[in-house]
Amino acid sequence: MAPYYGPHQSQYCPACSSNTRRNGCTWTTLVNNIINVSKGKKHPSPDYIHSLVRTSETTDPRTPGWSVPDAVLASERYARRAGNDALRLVNRTDIGFAGVHGWNGIQLALKNMRYVMLQGDSDRFGNNTCSGAFNGNHMIGINPRTRMHNSRRQHLINDPICRTWRWEYDSIIYSYARKLVGTGPLQWAASKGRVPLVA
Repeated sequence: MAPYYGPHQSQYCPACSSNTRRNGCTWTTLVNNIINVSKGKKHPSPDYIHSLVRTSETTDPRTPGWSVPDAVLASERYARRAGNDALRLVNRTDIGFAGVHGWNGIQLALKNMRYVMLQGDSDRFGNNTCSGAFNGNHMIGINPRTRMHNSRRQHLINDPICRTWRWEYDSIIYSYARKLVGTGPLQWAASKGRVPLVA
């Protein structure tokens, strides 16, 4: 048995608005969270998810993108409409997971089959990957599924600027998250419900 991973949602989908293509990494990553936690039964469009939060309600209405709290608010509204509380996000930036904070908390959440949304600086990703096409503040999703590659652990990630899933080393994911905040707390959220296990 292994964690389910569903079809990848890119922010560059043909039906996506120009706003989503330019600024939609966070709400697109929330779509990937919903896909994975619902085992593919729910697959809203990125633009629909974006419509759930008015610009005036966002953390910083002056900026076009979303923060972790904005994604949490959208997830609450979507989960309520879907009648499935497991689809909600929990902002773990300050509270950690089961009392464990920072990178160790993220690892614990993944071990407990939560889907993690993590903000960071995308220039930490190599130019030999699809993620290298963008440098700047960004949001990715991390599936609990892992593998060992070159004696190092990788997680399966949803980078919304990519056309499909890809594997990334945990050390690179950590560097991506840490560069954005310096010595501050890592900016992340985790699904309330677990990613289902499949054969």
